[in-house]
Amino acid sequence: MYHGRMVTWAEIKAVRLAIHDPSLVIDLETFATESLLPIRPKPQTAYRLEDSGDYVVAEWLKPRLLKEYVQMELRLSDSRITAWIDEYGENDARCYALRDITRTLWHETSLQKTTTGAESSEFAALLDVYKFYRGLAADCQKETRVDAANSTGKIYTTEQSEIAGGNL
Repeated sequence: MYHGRMVTWAEIKAVRLAIHDPSLVIDLETFATESLLPIRPKPQTAYRLEDSGDYVVAEWLKPRLLKEYVQMELRLSDSRITAWIDEYGENDARCYALRDITRTLWHETSLQKTTTGAESSEFAALLDVYKFYRGLAADCQKETRVDAANSTGKIYTTEQSEIAGGNL
């Protein structure tokens, strides 16, 4: 459907922010190398390093005193998001990403329950994250169904048909 076009950073950024990957971030910016990162980073902003593909965030020694940049854990790679955007478009890529994250979290939840037990705080926290992403994935599927159902732009007149000699 979308094959052959170049996926842009703006599209990747929009999908990442919509799926909360990385989490606790409200903005993403990109820089060529680590040496070009800002001395005064923006709060709640992650930075993507083009040379390595890593996402980093500022770690503060105290307010307004930058300690260092630390790498952020991502649930999905840029290449995977790019492939979905290229194949299905930005909106559907978001749904595929959420579905994939939900599946991964379900496996992590099962492993955590086996190793630490269902009463552990780690399991409870992971289960909450799983439920959050499962809700996002369900909302995305509903939105996609509504968009698909309303996207034809055609109006048809219908009539109730007679079946077996009467209206059923």
